[in-house]
Amino acid sequence: MRTFAAAAITCAALSLGACSTSSTSPAPTPTPVTPFTRAYVVDRDNTVKAFDLNGNAVAVSGTFPGMTGPYGIAYDPQNTFLYVTDENTDTVHVFDKNGNVQTVSGTFSGLTSGGGIAYVPTNNFLYIASRNNNKIMVYDANGNTQTLSGTFAGVSEPEDIAYDSTSGNLYVAMDTGAVAAYDINGNAVAVTGTFAGVTCAEGITFDPTNSFLYVGDGCADTVKVFDQQGNAQGVTGTWPGSGSVRLLRFNKTNNLVYVPGVTTMHVYDQQGNLQTLTGTFAGVASASGVTFTP
Repeated sequence: MRTFAAAAITCAALSLGACSTSSTSPAPTPTPVTPFTRAYVVDRDNTVKAFDLNGNAVAVSGTFPGMTGPYGIAYDPQNTFLYVTDENTDTVHVFDKNGNVQTVSGTFSGLTSGGGIAYVPTNNFLYIASRNNNKIMVYDANGNTQTLSGTFAGVSEPEDIAYDSTSGNLYVAMDTGAVAAYDINGNAVAVTGTFAGVTCAEGITFDPTNSFLYVGDGCADTVKVFDQQGNAQGVTGTWPGSGSVRLLRFNKTNNLVYVPGVTTMHVYDQQGNLQTLTGTFAGVASASGVTFTP
């Protein structure tokens, strides 16, 4: 006798032998999404400060020591390390989430005046804007230089870099006002738009919920919104108060855009409307970068 495991059997006309089976196997359980609920803000007073997403201070046991010109910051969820570029010492400082120094085998060689950092989960590499030598430097998690098939040709005065998790591409924001797309091997990717209207592209971040790129224009003191092809997108807000925009970042847990500025942090919805939070990011003197961790 043939049996049907975990199946529902219906016989619409038993006299004719017409039967059908339909599987009732349970659907696969989706992988839970880890909420990123802590914000680490790079302050130009040579510190990194921890907050919750509402701008309330979070105590950590370490002090993020040794920095003289911190600028960009990124989180690697594989080793739970924070990486902070130091534009004065041309290096990268590595910390745990409590602000304690972590020792790595590499030296992040070749970096000059490091800016924004993008962590790419598909290869666990760090892509860093090397501002004084017009390069995008690529390292593994230990700070060892990686050689790619491409060279990020055409990069000039890079400030920041964003990873597009839907296409797998990287977007480089440049102080010249240009934004260029590349694959993760450093080869140019053609787009149909021109990212028009940007004067000084000093920050960039990707929003996977609508496939928008938010570009911080430091000269115009605002944020401009584009699709993945570089075509301008209309939003209802005006990004008020976002003076001297730096390395802005989109938070995928609350769908808000965090914008470091010359005085403090500003937070906006996806339409550019300023959000009122319970905290104020107290103690931040001059923010340049922000990243998020669980």
